[in-house]
Amino acid sequence: MYPQHRKSHAVAGILALLTALWGWSVPVQGAVHLVAPGGDNGDRFGAAASELEDINGDGRWEFLVGAPYDQTAGLDAGAVHLWLGRDALTVAPDYTWSGTSPELFGFAVARIGDVNNDGTGDWAVGAPGSNAAGAQAGRVYVFYGGPNPSATADVVIDGAVGGDQFGYAVSAAGDFDGDGIDDFIVGAPYSDLRAQNAGAAYVIYGAPGGPSTDLADATVFTGQIADDNFGWSVSDAGNFLGGAAACVAVGAPLSNTYGGLDGGALFVYEGALAGASPDTTIDFATGIGSAAKANSSFGFCVREVGSFDGDGYSDLAVGAPLCDQSGTDAGRVEIFRGGTSPSTTAYRYVNGAVGGDQLGYCIARVHDVTGTSLDDVLLGAPYQDATAADGGRAYLFAGGSASQNSAESLPVIAVDPLQAGTAAGDEFGFAVASAGDFDGDGIFDYAVGAPGGNDLASATSGYVYLVDSSQNVVANTLAAWDPAWNETGALQVDFALSPLGAAVQAIRVDRTVRDGSGYPVRETVWDGPAVLPGACPAGACLQVAAMGYRLVDPGAGQAAVDGEISYDLSVQTNDGRTVDLGAQPGPDPQGVPVPVVGVVIEDVWPNPANPQVVIAYRAPAGAAVSARIVDLRGRVIRTLPVDAGTGRQQQVTWDGREDAGGPAASGLYLVDIRSGDDRQTRPVVLAR
Repeated sequence: MYPQHRKSHAVAGILALLTALWGWSVPVQGAVHLVAPGGDNGDRFGAAASELEDINGDGRWEFLVGAPYDQTAGLDAGAVHLWLGRDALTVAPDYTWSGTSPELFGFAVARIGDVNNDGTGDWAVGAPGSNAAGAQAGRVYVFYGGPNPSATADVVIDGAVGGDQFGYAVSAAGDFDGDGIDDFIVGAPYSDLRAQNAGAAYVIYGAPGGPSTDLADATVFTGQIADDNFGWSVSDAGNFLGGAAACVAVGAPLSNTYGGLDGGALFVYEGALAGASPDTTIDFATGIGSAAKANSSFGFCVREVGSFDGDGYSDLAVGAPLCDQSGTDAGRVEIFRGGTSPSTTAYRYVNGAVGGDQLGYCIARVHDVTGTSLDDVLLGAPYQDATAADGGRAYLFAGGSASQNSAESLPVIAVDPLQAGTAAGDEFGFAVASAGDFDGDGIFDYAVGAPGGNDLASATSGYVYLVDSSQNVVANTLAAWDPAWNETGALQVDFALSPLGAAVQAIRVDRTVRDGSGYPVRETVWDGPAVLPGACPAGACLQVAAMGYRLVDPGAGQAAVDGEISYDLSVQTNDGRTVDLGAQPGPDPQGVPVPVVGVVIEDVWPNPANPQVVIAYRAPAGAAVSARIVDLRGRVIRTLPVDAGTGRQQQVTWDGREDAGGPAASGLYLVDIRSGDDRQTRPVVLAR
């Protein structure tokens, strides 16, 4: 049911990767892959995505992902996942909601403003396959924002009649009636209100108690003739028409009115002020400007893209993914300038690079991510073949840029599969979206959905590639990260990895400490396979643990006294891949516990020894310490030279010799450490 909408598919050539053409470049950024936990083949995770304003008050935006064919709650029930913005992501989303079979819950997701007027942004989920009000009448679920979102929708609105597929598209609509409360718009592209499959779009009004569930209270726009599929795409349109009233835009990709058979069309409607009832008059309409008009599906995707030209009026971008201007189904995107008298001729355009790309399948305003101080636009081409057949890619069209005859001239976000060799069929660019200020650094982030992608667990359930500007967002292959100081004063981290599709061969851990001046001091504390519990060498150790892994770093407390501490992890798998997990935060450096009173033997390694053994111990600062090796008869065979205690870990080495200089016999001995009246012993086996 999801919209392929394809004609013939030409073989694409290899495209050059150009990242700086007009004197600007895309800022250095990090990226993270989001996947659905326990995903199954065909879930289509990433088929829809949306930014969401901060709902929990931490200054970071949130991010929504739809998986409309998720089977968890039944065949094609669908699911929506919410990740709260932060630096360290777990593999599991913070919230998940499931639909009811076969409604395709999550086919569309959108931030819709504050529709219940409580001061926090809300969101809507489209479920166009819902049968609640008739077979495929469709349904929309509204969720109210807040620090603890409800486990169920706060408002449920059903489509008018069977077959409408209400909820196929959802978008904010601004304050369309001018009453001071945000509204939203819902597409029903198979509505028969005007004619068979002419389509319809409903503006649903916010209210202090939340929106009405009765569509009789909505303003309804309809398509012109049968099979227009009006409402296939909907969008807020800001002040596109130059007035004080908010506008909305609707795409009708199969309209024949402005460009021949299935050429498609864009329609814009202006709202009202001061709570008046908006009318249904078409205030602006146009078709594609390309010479290749017929079968272009202009209006397949319609998005408000901010002020692309910087004049303060909202502009609109319209996708025509089946336009043949630069090759069969290469696609095209046109941008129309807002103003008091908008032109029906596009201000800017971008053509697909080669046949089959379907550029314009999805479009998103991503604010200013290229540093132009203007609003940028992200363009999806999910059937691009440069990397692999239908691997897909996306492009950044920087605000103020000139028209492009080929998207090849734009900065490229190339398909980035989670596992090498699995890019084919990813459909990277099927959905593109702003991620808001997900990392809280004051710069907006963005995301690309690949609903056909492999999720590292050998399931083509889909993934989302989220690009953050700070490089601090942790890749979700790190499923858990729990740093703390243990009772001995050593730094201890329990962490887990999500499935990597191959066995972990080795893990490298680099510790970084920034001193008071901010200067980073970096040191590798582990590089190799994790060891079994009880087999740790002296010093830092990475061992297998119940959660997955445990890192113990006795030297961290000493290093972190005057500065913040973090760890960089890099995982090597047995299939030759290296997965960089980025920088992970350590615990508060001021939280290092006061050393225990008395002597503690922390480790004896290796044990058995052949013949050298390292003894790690702690003793109170300034305390006199003695260290001896004693046989089972209580005879002291070696006195080891040790310094006074420091309160932190210290080490001494026994080389397997007696005080007289000769080698000690193989057998069992005791390590005896004393400070005043306090004493600890630990057995060690000498094996020659």
